[in-house]
Amino acid sequence: MTKKNKQLPKKTDKPKPPSITRDGNQFSVNLTREIGLSISGCQTDDASRKLSELVMNASADQSDGDLTVKQTEEYLAIMPELAPRDAFEGMLTNQMFLVFRQALHIFSLSNLDGNRGRSDIQDSLTNRYVKLMRLFNQQLEALDKHRRGGNQKMTVEHVHVHEGGQAIVGNINQGGGGKDEK
Repeated sequence: MTKKNKQLPKKTDKPKPPSITRDGNQFSVNLTREIGLSISGCQTDDASRKLSELVMNASADQSDGDLTVKQTEEYLAIMPELAPRDAFEGMLTNQMFLVFRQALHIFSLSNLDGNRGRSDIQDSLTNRYVKLMRLFNQQLEALDKHRRGGNQKMTVEHVHVHEGGQAIVGNINQGGGGKDEK
């Protein structure tokens, strides 16, 4: 059973970057259909825009009140490479982006001059980093499983049957196990 992959727009010229506006601490983004599909996997413009806004608001450096050009470029460069095929993948890959970005930020904090030599701070930051990278790996496994369709194929290459043992070769279908089954 194979899933039909939704075709992503072909990468030709660099797409027009989204326009980003700010209202208080919230960012709004206006995406082209091409960018929206490539970063969200969502089929509607509104869903693509909302998912992108959620991620940009979550990842924005709020300390200076601006969504930096660098952060937007990071997001727009990484997300199409993850190529979400549907809304589920769009949500998962966007979560992965946030977790990975936060893990790298925490790792960089552990290397700040003020934290060097402070084993308690470095240990705490390293533990947070490790937990985030474990979460990222779990998300990666979930994405892989979703893309595979959850099916796994197992090939047994060697079977050893020892004296007195029994082996069954072929497809095995187990019944429902009800009392009336004969």
